[in-house]
Amino acid sequence: TATAEVLERRPGLFAGLIEDGRHNEVCRNLAAAVEMNLRRFHQRGLTPYEGMLENEGNRRYLREKYSPQREFTVSHLESYAACPFRSFVGETMKIGPQGVPGLETDHLLRGTLLHELLSQLHGELNQILEERELDGDGIREWIADRFEELVRENFRSRIEVGGVIGTLREIERDFLEEWGGPYSRQADVYEQITRKQFGSPMRPVRFELSFGYDRIRKVQNDPLILGEGESQVRLAGRIDRIDLCQSEGTRNYGVVDYKSGGTPKCNSTTVGTGRELQLAVYAMAIEELGLLNEVIGPGEEAVLGHVGYWSLREDGF
Repeated sequence: TATAEVLERRPGLFAGLIEDGRHNEVCRNLAAAVEMNLRRFHQRGLTPYEGMLENEGNRRYLREKYSPQREFTVSHLESYAACPFRSFVGETMKIGPQGVPGLETDHLLRGTLLHELLSQLHGELNQILEERELDGDGIREWIADRFEELVRENFRSRIEVGGVIGTLREIERDFLEEWGGPYSRQADVYEQITRKQFGSPMRPVRFELSFGYDRIRKVQNDPLILGEGESQVRLAGRIDRIDLCQSEGTRNYGVVDYKSGGTPKCNSTTVGTGRELQLAVYAMAIEELGLLNEVIGPGEEAVLGHVGYWSLREDGF
C-alpha cells in the first residue's frame, strides 16, 4: 500500500515507515525499486536502467576504448546484433560465466592447427600439380595420406611434454588423423561441383589473407571502412582461403571459411539482421580493398563466383 501511494505522489505512509526505523533495509529496497520504475516507465528517453551511462569517467573510458580508429571484427558486430547487452557485458566489461574446472578440448588450438595444416597441404599439392598431372583418385589419395602425415608432424613436439597434457594431445592427434579421408572426399566433391559450375575446378591459391590489424602477424593492413564521419566503422579480419579458376576467358574466385565445429546458418534473415555477416564482409573487403591484387597481380580482374563455409567435420563446402 505504501509503495502504491508513493507512485500516486502520496508519500506520507512510506515516510512514516522510514521514521519508524524498524524497516530501513526494506524501505531502501523499495525506494530503489520505485526510482527504477519512475525512471524506466515515466521518464522520456533512455536512462541508466536501459544502459545509458551518466558517469563522465565511464563515458570517457568508452570514448577511448571505442575511438574512431578502433577496428572491430565481424564477430563483434554479430555479437552486438544478436544481443547488445550481452555484447556490452562480455566485450566491454569482460564479464563472462564462471569456468568449471575440468578437462576439455582446446578448440582454438585445433582451429589454428587445422588452418596451418590445410595451408601447407594445398601449397604442396599446387606445386605437385604444376609438375605433373594427377587424376581424381590420385589427388584424393594424396590429400588423405598427406593430411595424416601433417597431423602427426604437428603433434610430435606437443606430445613430448608427457603427463596428462601429453596424453590428451595424443588423443586429439588420433582424432584429427581420422579427418584426412573425409576431407579428401570433400575436396573431390568440391572440385567436381566447381568444374560443373565454372567449366574448370576451383583450387586454393591463397590462405590467411588479412585486412586491418593482423593480431597474429602483428602487421597493420588497410581496414575495411563502412560509413562516413562519426558513423564510420573500421573492420579487420582474416580470410581463410581464396580459390581461383579460369574458363573460356573468365576468371572466377571463391571465398572459403573453414569451420571445425558447427556451420553457421547463413541466409537472408541472419544476414539482414546482422547476425551472420562474415562471408558478406569478406567478399566486400576483397572488392573494396583490392585484395585480389595480392593473389592475381595488379590490373588483373576476376569475378566473384561463390562464398561459403567449409565444414571439416560434416559435409565440406
